[in-house]
Amino acid sequence: MQEGADESSWWAPHTPDHWVGPRGDPDRYRVLGTAAAGGEGRLLRGELDLDGNPIPVAIKILHDDQEDLGEWERRWTRQTEILRTVSHPSLVGVREVFVGADPHLRGDPPSTGNRLYLVMNWAAGERLDMWAKGRPAVEVIAVLGALAEAVDYLHSGRGSNGVGVIHRDIKPANVIVSAGRPILVDFGFARFVQGADETVVVYSRSFAAPEVVRGDPPDPSSDRFAFAASAVSVLTGLVPSRSSTPEVSQALADAGVPQALAAHLLATLVADPRLRPPDLAPWYTPVDAAPVPITPPPPEVPTAAAHSPSTVMRSPADP
Repeated sequence: MQEGADESSWWAPHTPDHWVGPRGDPDRYRVLGTAAAGGEGRLLRGELDLDGNPIPVAIKILHDDQEDLGEWERRWTRQTEILRTVSHPSLVGVREVFVGADPHLRGDPPSTGNRLYLVMNWAAGERLDMWAKGRPAVEVIAVLGALAEAVDYLHSGRGSNGVGVIHRDIKPANVIVSAGRPILVDFGFARFVQGADETVVVYSRSFAAPEVVRGDPPDPSSDRFAFAASAVSVLTGLVPSRSSTPEVSQALADAGVPQALAAHLLATLVADPRLRPPDLAPWYTPVDAAPVPITPPPPEVPTAAAHSPSTVMRSPADP
Protein backbone atom coordinates (compact mmCIF):
# COMPACT_ATOMS: atom_id res chain seq x y z
CA MET A 1 0.00 0.00 0.00
CA GLN A 2 1.21 3.49 -0.78
CA GLU A 3 -0.21 6.43 1.13
CA GLY A 4 1.74 9.63 0.92
CA ALA A 5 5.26 10.13 -0.35
CA ASP A 6 8.47 11.79 0.73
CA GLU A 7 8.56 15.18 -0.96
CA SER A 8 12.36 15.22 -0.72
CA SER A 9 12.54 12.06 -2.83
CA TRP A 10 11.35 13.93 -5.89
CA TRP A 11 11.95 17.19 -7.62
CA ALA A 12 10.06 20.26 -6.39
CA PRO A 13 10.68 23.39 -8.50
CA HIS A 14 11.53 26.68 -6.86
CA THR A 15 11.82 28.68 -10.08
CA PRO A 16 9.92 28.63 -13.39
CA ASP A 17 13.11 27.84 -15.28
CA HIS A 18 12.52 24.11 -15.69
CA TRP A 19 11.09 22.21 -18.63
CA VAL A 20 9.72 18.79 -19.55
CA GLY A 21 8.83 17.15 -22.83
CA PRO A 22 9.04 13.99 -24.91
CA ARG A 23 12.35 12.57 -26.02
CA GLY A 24 12.34 14.44 -29.32
CA ASP A 25 11.22 17.75 -27.81
CA PRO A 26 12.41 17.82 -24.18
CA ASP A 27 11.66 21.53 -23.71
CA ARG A 28 8.04 21.43 -24.93
CA TYR A 29 6.45 22.42 -21.60
CA ARG A 30 7.64 25.07 -19.18
CA VAL A 31 7.11 24.03 -15.55
CA LEU A 32 5.74 26.79 -13.32
CA GLY A 33 5.48 24.86 -10.06
CA THR A 34 4.06 21.88 -8.22
CA ALA A 35 0.26 22.04 -8.07
CA ALA A 36 -0.22 18.98 -5.87
CA ALA A 37 1.80 16.17 -4.34
CA GLY A 38 0.96 13.02 -2.44
CA GLY A 39 0.62 9.27 -2.67
CA GLU A 40 -1.02 9.62 -6.05
CA GLY A 41 2.08 11.24 -7.55
CA ARG A 42 2.94 14.79 -8.59
CA LEU A 43 0.87 17.27 -10.53
CA LEU A 44 2.82 20.09 -12.10
CA ARG A 45 1.48 23.41 -13.29
CA GLY A 46 2.96 24.39 -16.63
CA GLU A 47 2.44 26.07 -19.95
CA LEU A 48 2.82 25.30 -23.64
CA ASP A 49 3.96 27.99 -26.05
CA LEU A 50 1.82 27.98 -29.20
CA ASP A 51 3.00 30.64 -31.63
CA GLY A 52 3.85 32.99 -28.79
CA ASN A 53 0.66 32.30 -26.85
CA PRO A 54 1.22 30.53 -23.49
CA ILE A 55 -1.39 27.80 -22.97
CA PRO A 56 -1.78 26.73 -19.30
CA VAL A 57 -1.54 22.97 -18.74
CA ALA A 58 -1.50 20.42 -15.93
CA ILE A 59 1.29 17.83 -16.14
CA LYS A 60 0.86 14.63 -14.13
CA ILE A 61 3.62 12.12 -13.40
CA LEU A 62 2.01 8.77 -14.18
CA HIS A 63 4.80 6.25 -13.70
CA ASP A 64 8.52 6.11 -13.08
CA ASP A 65 9.29 2.38 -12.80
CA GLN A 66 12.10 1.93 -15.30
CA GLU A 67 11.55 -1.83 -15.57
CA ASP A 68 8.14 -1.62 -17.25
CA LEU A 69 8.07 1.98 -18.44
CA GLY A 70 7.65 0.87 -22.05
CA GLU A 71 4.53 -1.15 -21.29
CA TRP A 72 3.02 1.74 -19.34
CA GLU A 73 3.77 4.07 -22.23
CA ARG A 74 2.07 1.75 -24.74
CA ARG A 75 -0.97 1.35 -22.47
CA TRP A 76 -1.36 5.05 -21.84
CA THR A 77 -0.76 5.98 -25.46
CA ARG A 78 -3.74 3.81 -26.41
CA GLN A 79 -5.85 5.31 -23.64
CA THR A 80 -4.87 8.87 -24.49
CA GLU A 81 -5.93 8.36 -28.10
CA ILE A 82 -9.42 7.67 -26.78
CA LEU A 83 -9.45 10.31 -24.03
CA ARG A 84 -8.42 13.02 -26.48
CA THR A 85 -11.67 12.48 -28.36
CA VAL A 86 -13.74 13.25 -25.25
CA SER A 87 -15.11 16.77 -25.55
CA HIS A 88 -17.39 17.98 -22.78
CA PRO A 89 -17.47 21.34 -20.99
CA SER A 90 -17.35 19.62 -17.58
CA LEU A 91 -14.49 17.21 -18.38
CA VAL A 92 -10.92 18.47 -18.55
CA GLY A 93 -9.28 18.03 -21.94
CA VAL A 94 -6.46 15.48 -22.26
CA ARG A 95 -3.63 16.61 -24.55
CA GLU A 96 -0.97 13.89 -24.69
CA VAL A 97 1.11 11.28 -22.89
CA PHE A 98 4.86 10.91 -23.29
CA VAL A 99 8.04 9.54 -21.75
CA GLY A 100 10.59 12.22 -20.98
CA ALA A 101 13.42 13.27 -18.71
CA ASP A 102 13.04 14.76 -15.25
CA PRO A 103 12.32 18.52 -15.13
CA HIS A 104 15.48 20.26 -16.22
CA LEU A 105 16.99 23.56 -17.25
CA ARG A 106 16.14 24.49 -20.81
CA GLY A 107 18.43 22.82 -23.30
CA ASP A 108 19.98 20.51 -20.71
CA PRO A 109 17.80 17.39 -20.29
CA PRO A 110 19.40 14.63 -18.18
CA SER A 111 20.16 11.35 -19.89
CA THR A 112 18.63 9.33 -17.03
CA GLY A 113 15.50 9.48 -14.90
CA ASN A 114 12.84 9.10 -17.59
CA ARG A 115 9.23 9.32 -16.41
CA LEU A 116 5.77 8.94 -17.92
CA TYR A 117 3.83 12.21 -18.13
CA LEU A 118 0.16 12.92 -18.84
CA VAL A 119 -0.66 16.44 -20.01
CA MET A 120 -4.14 17.90 -19.53
CA ASN A 121 -5.59 21.35 -19.98
CA TRP A 122 -5.33 23.53 -16.89
CA ALA A 123 -8.70 24.21 -15.23
CA ALA A 124 -8.66 27.60 -13.54
CA GLY A 125 -11.09 28.02 -10.67
CA GLU A 126 -11.85 26.85 -7.15
CA ARG A 127 -12.06 23.32 -5.74
CA LEU A 128 -15.65 22.15 -5.34
CA ASP A 129 -15.40 21.71 -1.57
CA MET A 130 -14.00 25.21 -1.13
CA TRP A 131 -16.42 26.79 -3.62
CA ALA A 132 -19.50 25.22 -1.98
CA LYS A 133 -18.85 26.60 1.52
CA GLY A 134 -21.57 29.06 2.51
CA ARG A 135 -23.48 28.80 -0.78
CA PRO A 136 -27.21 27.98 -0.90
CA ALA A 137 -28.13 24.38 -1.66
CA VAL A 138 -29.90 25.33 -4.89
CA GLU A 139 -26.64 26.73 -6.28
CA VAL A 140 -24.57 23.73 -5.20
CA ILE A 141 -27.14 21.29 -6.58
CA ALA A 142 -27.07 23.03 -9.96
CA VAL A 143 -23.30 22.50 -10.16
CA LEU A 144 -23.63 18.89 -8.98
CA GLY A 145 -26.27 18.29 -11.64
CA ALA A 146 -23.90 19.43 -14.37
CA LEU A 147 -21.19 17.21 -12.91
CA ALA A 148 -23.58 14.24 -12.75
CA GLU A 149 -24.38 14.65 -16.43
CA ALA A 150 -20.67 14.73 -17.25
CA VAL A 151 -20.00 11.51 -15.29
CA ASP A 152 -22.88 9.75 -17.07
CA TYR A 153 -21.49 11.01 -20.39
CA LEU A 154 -18.04 9.69 -19.55
CA HIS A 155 -19.40 6.25 -18.67
CA SER A 156 -21.59 6.06 -21.77
CA GLY A 157 -18.74 6.27 -24.27
CA ARG A 158 -20.71 8.76 -26.37
CA GLY A 159 -17.70 11.03 -26.62
CA SER A 160 -14.99 8.36 -26.71
CA ASN A 161 -15.72 6.24 -29.77
CA GLY A 162 -18.19 4.07 -27.88
CA VAL A 163 -15.67 3.15 -25.17
CA GLY A 164 -16.90 3.99 -21.67
CA VAL A 165 -14.35 5.53 -19.30
CA ILE A 166 -14.12 5.13 -15.50
CA HIS A 167 -12.50 8.09 -13.76
CA ARG A 168 -11.62 6.10 -10.57
CA ASP A 169 -10.87 9.08 -8.32
CA ILE A 170 -13.96 11.29 -8.18
CA LYS A 171 -13.78 13.54 -5.13
CA PRO A 172 -14.35 17.24 -4.38
CA ALA A 173 -10.64 17.99 -4.75
CA ASN A 174 -10.77 16.70 -8.33
CA VAL A 175 -13.61 19.01 -9.34
CA ILE A 176 -12.83 22.63 -10.22
CA VAL A 177 -15.67 25.16 -10.40
CA SER A 178 -14.94 27.75 -13.06
CA ALA A 179 -17.45 30.53 -13.78
CA GLY A 180 -20.20 28.45 -12.20
CA ARG A 181 -19.42 25.29 -14.15
CA PRO A 182 -17.82 22.16 -12.67
CA ILE A 183 -14.83 20.59 -14.41
CA LEU A 184 -13.79 17.05 -13.50
CA VAL A 185 -10.00 16.96 -13.62
CA ASP A 186 -7.13 14.51 -13.17
CA PHE A 187 -7.57 11.56 -15.51
CA GLY A 188 -4.31 10.09 -14.25
CA PHE A 189 -6.08 6.95 -12.98
CA ALA A 190 -8.79 6.63 -15.62
CA ARG A 191 -9.53 3.23 -17.16
CA PHE A 192 -11.88 1.93 -19.81
CA VAL A 193 -15.10 0.21 -18.73
CA GLN A 194 -14.18 -2.88 -20.76
CA GLY A 195 -10.80 -4.53 -21.04
CA ALA A 196 -9.06 -2.91 -18.06
CA ASP A 197 -6.30 -5.19 -16.78
CA GLU A 198 -6.15 -3.83 -13.23
CA THR A 199 -2.99 -4.48 -11.25
CA VAL A 200 -3.28 -1.49 -8.92
CA VAL A 201 -6.34 -0.39 -6.98
CA VAL A 202 -6.65 3.38 -6.53
CA TYR A 203 -9.04 5.10 -4.17
CA SER A 204 -9.53 8.07 -1.88
CA ARG A 205 -10.64 6.68 1.47
CA SER A 206 -13.40 9.17 2.23
CA PHE A 207 -15.14 8.70 -1.11
CA ALA A 208 -14.33 5.16 -2.29
CA ALA A 209 -16.95 2.46 -2.77
CA PRO A 210 -16.65 -0.51 -0.38
CA GLU A 211 -15.81 -2.94 -3.19
CA VAL A 212 -12.91 -0.75 -4.30
CA VAL A 213 -11.54 -0.64 -0.75
CA ARG A 214 -11.72 -4.46 -0.73
CA GLY A 215 -9.55 -4.54 -3.86
CA ASP A 216 -12.22 -5.37 -6.45
CA PRO A 217 -11.86 -3.89 -9.95
CA PRO A 218 -13.69 -0.57 -10.31
CA ASP A 219 -16.66 -0.08 -12.60
CA PRO A 220 -19.07 2.79 -13.37
CA SER A 221 -21.03 1.97 -10.21
CA SER A 222 -17.99 2.68 -8.04
CA ASP A 223 -17.59 6.04 -9.79
CA ARG A 224 -21.24 6.81 -9.02
CA PHE A 225 -20.70 5.91 -5.36
CA ALA A 226 -17.74 8.32 -5.21
CA PHE A 227 -19.85 11.02 -6.84
CA ALA A 228 -22.68 10.55 -4.32
CA ALA A 229 -20.24 10.58 -1.40
CA SER A 230 -18.74 13.80 -2.77
CA ALA A 231 -22.18 15.35 -3.24
CA VAL A 232 -23.20 14.55 0.34
CA SER A 233 -19.91 15.95 1.60
CA VAL A 234 -20.24 19.33 -0.12
CA LEU A 235 -23.97 19.64 0.65
CA THR A 236 -23.80 18.70 4.34
CA GLY A 237 -20.18 18.59 5.47
CA LEU A 238 -20.57 14.91 6.38
CA VAL A 239 -18.43 12.08 5.02
CA PRO A 240 -20.94 9.26 4.37
CA SER A 241 -18.52 6.46 5.27
CA ARG A 242 -18.20 7.99 8.74
CA SER A 243 -21.93 8.58 9.24
CA SER A 244 -25.09 6.51 9.59
CA THR A 245 -27.90 6.61 7.03
CA PRO A 246 -30.24 8.52 9.41
CA GLU A 247 -27.50 11.10 10.03
CA VAL A 248 -26.90 11.61 6.31
CA SER A 249 -30.64 11.70 5.55
CA GLN A 250 -31.30 14.31 8.24
CA ALA A 251 -28.32 16.41 7.16
CA LEU A 252 -29.56 16.43 3.55
CA ALA A 253 -33.02 17.50 4.71
CA ASP A 254 -31.52 20.23 6.90
CA ALA A 255 -29.55 21.48 3.88
CA GLY A 256 -32.75 21.86 1.85
CA VAL A 257 -32.09 18.98 -0.54
CA PRO A 258 -35.30 17.68 -2.19
CA GLN A 259 -36.38 14.29 -0.87
CA ALA A 260 -36.23 12.67 -4.31
CA LEU A 261 -32.61 13.73 -4.76
CA ALA A 262 -31.71 12.77 -1.19
CA ALA A 263 -33.21 9.32 -1.74
CA HIS A 264 -31.23 8.90 -4.94
CA LEU A 265 -27.97 9.88 -3.25
CA LEU A 266 -28.59 7.42 -0.41
CA ALA A 267 -29.48 4.67 -2.88
CA THR A 268 -26.22 5.34 -4.73
CA LEU A 269 -24.31 4.87 -1.47
CA VAL A 270 -25.49 1.32 -0.73
CA ALA A 271 -22.79 -1.30 -0.20
CA ASP A 272 -23.93 -3.65 -2.98
CA PRO A 273 -22.99 -2.10 -6.36
CA ARG A 274 -25.70 -4.14 -8.09
CA LEU A 275 -28.38 -2.24 -6.17
CA ARG A 276 -27.17 1.25 -7.05
CA PRO A 277 -29.03 3.33 -9.65
CA PRO A 278 -27.66 3.01 -13.21
CA ASP A 279 -27.17 6.74 -13.74
CA LEU A 280 -26.89 10.07 -11.93
CA ALA A 281 -28.18 13.04 -13.89
CA PRO A 282 -31.97 12.40 -14.20
CA TRP A 283 -32.45 12.76 -10.43
CA TYR A 284 -31.25 16.34 -10.11
CA THR A 285 -34.35 18.49 -9.54
CA PRO A 286 -34.70 22.08 -8.31
CA VAL A 287 -34.60 22.60 -4.57
CA ASP A 288 -38.12 24.09 -4.63
CA ALA A 289 -39.61 20.99 -6.29
CA ALA A 290 -42.52 19.30 -4.50
CA PRO A 291 -41.34 16.85 -1.83
CA VAL A 292 -41.48 13.19 -2.81
CA PRO A 293 -41.93 10.62 0.01
CA ILE A 294 -39.06 8.19 0.48
CA THR A 295 -40.62 4.72 0.44
CA PRO A 296 -39.21 2.32 1.43
CA PRO A 297 -36.39 3.72 3.60
CA PRO A 298 -32.99 3.48 1.89
CA PRO A 299 -30.53 0.76 2.92
CA GLU A 300 -27.78 1.59 5.36
CA VAL A 301 -24.82 3.57 4.08
CA PRO A 302 -21.68 1.41 4.50
CA THR A 303 -19.26 2.53 7.18
CA ALA A 304 -15.55 2.15 6.50
CA ALA A 305 -13.12 0.93 9.13
CA ALA A 306 -10.56 3.65 8.49
CA HIS A 307 -10.79 7.09 6.96
CA SER A 308 -8.42 9.49 5.34
CA PRO A 309 -8.80 12.08 2.55
CA SER A 310 -5.68 10.82 0.84
CA THR A 311 -5.55 8.67 -2.25
CA VAL A 312 -4.38 5.11 -1.69
CA MET A 313 -2.70 2.88 -4.26
CA ARG A 314 -2.28 -0.82 -3.65
CA SER A 315 -2.28 -4.18 -5.34
CA PRO A 316 -5.50 -6.17 -4.96
CA ALA A 317 -3.40 -8.90 -3.32
CA ASP A 318 -2.14 -6.61 -0.58
CA PRO A 319 -3.56 -7.14 2.93
